[in-house]
Amino acid sequence: MHTKGKLVLSPLKGMDENYPQDPHGADLIENFTINQRTKGWDNRIGWEKYLPSAAGFGTNAFNPTGRIDSLHIWSRHQGSQEWVLFETGGSLYYVKPFQQELQTLQSGRHIPAPNEAPTSYTPVGRWLLMLNGTDRPVKWKGWPLELKTGALGANTSLNLFDLGWYITPSPPQPWKTGGYTASSNPHPGKWCPIGNIDLTAGAIADWFDLEKNTGAIALNFAGSGEDDKTNKYRYKISFVNISGSESPISDSSTTVEWTNGALGMETATYGIMLDIPRGPEGTIARRIYRTYNEENNTTGLFYYVGQIDNNSEEIFLDTASDAMLGAQAPGISDSIPFPSPKARFAALFNKCLFIDGGADQDTRLYFSDPGKPDTYNALSFIDLSGNEGGGITGLYAHYGVLLVLRERSIDVLTGDYVNGFNVTTLSQGIGARAPHTLATIPDLGVVFLAEDGLYLVKGGFQGGAVVDVIKLSERIQGTFDRLNKDIMGRAVGTYSQKWREYHVYFPADGEDRPTLGVVLHMANMQFSVRKDFPVGCVTTNIDGEIIFGHHTGIGSGASGSANAGLFVVSNARQCGYTVTPAGGGDYTYADAPACTAKWRSPYHNFGEPERKKFVKYVYLYMFTSGNNTISLSYYKDYKFTGRVTPTMKLQPADQPDLDVYDAALLGSATWERPMVAELRFPIADGACSDFQFEISTTNDVVLVGYSIEYQVTGTKTITAKRSA
Repeated sequence: MHTKGKLVLSPLKGMDENYPQDPHGADLIENFTINQRTKGWDNRIGWEKYLPSAAGFGTNAFNPTGRIDSLHIWSRHQGSQEWVLFETGGSLYYVKPFQQELQTLQSGRHIPAPNEAPTSYTPVGRWLLMLNGTDRPVKWKGWPLELKTGALGANTSLNLFDLGWYITPSPPQPWKTGGYTASSNPHPGKWCPIGNIDLTAGAIADWFDLEKNTGAIALNFAGSGEDDKTNKYRYKISFVNISGSESPISDSSTTVEWTNGALGMETATYGIMLDIPRGPEGTIARRIYRTYNEENNTTGLFYYVGQIDNNSEEIFLDTASDAMLGAQAPGISDSIPFPSPKARFAALFNKCLFIDGGADQDTRLYFSDPGKPDTYNALSFIDLSGNEGGGITGLYAHYGVLLVLRERSIDVLTGDYVNGFNVTTLSQGIGARAPHTLATIPDLGVVFLAEDGLYLVKGGFQGGAVVDVIKLSERIQGTFDRLNKDIMGRAVGTYSQKWREYHVYFPADGEDRPTLGVVLHMANMQFSVRKDFPVGCVTTNIDGEIIFGHHTGIGSGASGSANAGLFVVSNARQCGYTVTPAGGGDYTYADAPACTAKWRSPYHNFGEPERKKFVKYVYLYMFTSGNNTISLSYYKDYKFTGRVTPTMKLQPADQPDLDVYDAALLGSATWERPMVAELRFPIADGACSDFQFEISTTNDVVLVGYSIEYQVTGTKTITAKRSA
C-alpha cells in the first residue's frame, strides 16, 4: 500500500544545525539576505568599491595594496561631515568629506599582529579617540582641517593630540638681581624690586633688554611699603589644553625673597617677573598660582594669580596683592600624568571617560573627571583583580550601565563620579575577547561574540529593569565551533539599520584573519552565513551602508591590486573585481562574477524516519527574475554524492514568458511586477528514509518556500547490522 504525502514549508526560517532540525529551517544559507517585501531569501548581494570615483580602480586612496588594519566612519552634524579613517601599513589615513581626498593623519603607528585586536575608535564630544594598546592614545578633532609637518609624521594634522597629559610642567623661574645695580647688571634677565634701582629714564632703559623682551617692572605688588619689610613668595603653574583640561600642577619655584629698601621708597610697591615654560602641543593657556606672603603665612597653600591665554609668551608679570588672589590651586593628586599610556579600550559613561590599564594592567579601570577626558585623579581607578573574571577585553556603554567585557566574565559598572562607581559580575564563564564585535541593535540590546557563540545583553538597571545575558547562536553552534579562539580578537562586527542585519566576521578553521561571516537578520531573527566576503574590519555609515576593509590586500600590478582597499556591501551582482594584464604595464579591471549563493534544506524524514519514502517532486516557490535558470541537487540518506535535476527557467510554467529587461522591445513590452512561480523539479525514483536538496547558483533568486511530494510504502528500515 502506498500513501501519498506533501510537505509544504513556507515561510522559511534560517539555519538550524541542531538535531532534529526545524523542518522550516535550513542546513545552510550562504550569501543570502532577507527580502524585506516577501520575507523570502534573496541572493542579490555582492561587494564593490567604496567611493570608486577616487582615482579609478588602481591603487589609490580607497585601494591601498596592503591589509586594512582598522576602519571607522565618523559622522558628525547629522551626516553633513563624514570622516572615513583607516589604517594600513602602519599609517593612519582620513578622507576629507565630499572631496574624496586622502590625507595622512599619523605615520609610524604599530601594525597589529594576527592575535592583536585592531585600533578602537571612541567618539567623545567633538573628539575621536584612537587606542591600540601600543601607541600613545590620541584624540582628533577633524575640523577645521589644518596640516603641518611634525614629529608625528609628515602631513600630520594639527588637530591630532595626545590623550591626557604626559608631562608635569617645570616650575616657573623668578628673575633675581644677584646684587647688581640696574646699570651694571650683566644679567638683564633677572628680577629686581624697583625700589632698589634708579628711577631715571636712562636707568630704566639700561635695565630693560628690549630685544629679548626681558626686564623687571614693579606696579601694585603685595610687598609692604614699610622699610625693612621682608617678603617671601613661591609659584606653581599648570597647563590648559584645547579641551579645557588642566594638567598636573608643577613643583614649587624657588622662593622669591626681598626686604624693602630704605631709599625713600616707603610707599613703593613691587613686581615680580617669571619665566613661564611652554606646554606641549594642544596647550592653549597656562595658569599661575602663588602663595600668600610666607613671612607671616606658613600654610604652604597656593592660589590663582593669573593666566597666559596662549602657549607662546614666556614672561609673566605678577602685580597682584595677597588680597587679589583667587581660588586655591589644585592639589598634586587632582590631576596626574595620563595613567594608561598603552590603553586599548575606551568608553564614555556618565560624562567620564573610562579606559583600561593596557596589557600590563589588564584588570585596572581608570576614569576621568566629568567632562574632562584628559584629567585623571590619582584615586580615580577601579581594580578588578579581586575576582576570577581575568583581564579586561572591552568596554561598551549601554542603557545606564557600562559593560566591562573580561576574559571569563561580563561585568557591569553603575553609579556616577559624585556618589562613586560600582562593578558587579553579570555573568561568569563567558569568554568575551572580541571587543570589535560589540554593537547595539535597536529595541534588542548589545550583541557580541564570545568564545562559544553570539550573546545578547538586554535590559538595564534603571526603572526596575533587569539585565539579562542571552545566547543567540544555539541553532548554529556548529558554525561558531569553527572559531579560531587564539586570535578571536581580530573578529569584527557591526549593525546596519539599512539592511536590518548584524554582521560578525571571525577567523575560522585555523585561519589568521576573518574568513567566515555570520549574519543575524532582524526580520525573522534567523541566521545565515557569508562566504567570499574578505572582511578584515567593518563599520557602517550614517545611512547604514556596511563598509569593510580587505582582510589581506594584494600586491600591485599583475597580482591583482583591484581586490584591496575599502569596499561596500551592496546589491551589486559581483564579488569584487578581476584584473587582467593589458600589455605595457597596463591592466584592465572588470567586475568579478556574482558570489555563489547556497540554500540547503534540512534532511526531511516526513515524520516517519523508520519508513521508506519515494520522493517524486520538489516544488520551489520563487519570485520571477528574468530568464535566469536554476537547478537543484538532491541527496538521500545522508550520502555525500547526489544527483542534479534538469535546469529550469524562472518564468511561469503554464503562461507566456514575462518581458525581461534587456531583451524586450522598447515601446511594446508590458512591464509586470514580479510574481511567484512554482517550479516543479522531478526526483529520480529510489527509496530513502531521509531526503535533502540544495540550490547553488550565481543567478538572481528569491526563495519564499517549497514543498515536497512523496509516497510512503510499508517498507521499514532493515534491522540494524549485527556486530561481528
